Amino acid sequence: MKTDFMDAATRHWEDAELLSNTLRWANADHLYGVAAECALKAVMVMLGMETKPDDGSPIESRHKKHINRIWEEFLTFAAGRNEGRYSGMLPVGTPFADWDAAQRYAACREFSKDRVTLHRDAARAVRRILADARVDGSLP
Repeated sequence: MKTDFMDAATRHWEDAELLSNTLRWANADHLYGVAAECALKAVMVMLGMETKPDDGSPIESRHKKHINRIWEEFLTFAAGRNEGRYSGMLPVGTPFADWDAAQRYAACREFSKDRVTLHRDAARAVRRILADARVDGSLP
């Protein structure tokens, strides 16, 4: 299957919203992280991140990271391409520092509305960057 970060960002966001609206915090939290990761990678592709021609996945291993690791990489990547306008739209700090792909194995009791709200807000900020990039004509 061909990688489509923009489509994946939208799909995971929409599913996270459905789960959040039914108070299913654990999976909502997980999907907000995946949605933010995909949105950042969509912008990185627009900024010139190299991808494999056959499947569209990132070539460099430093770009094959989940949201808890790609957040900081995005800041460096955007700055290196003089696109501080995008990184400047992100919340200060690393809101997904406590997020991990392995949380999919955690018990539901480990997740709270406050935790999910922090990740949702950060994912929403990334979605705004993606939307601005589309308005700028940088993305389809």
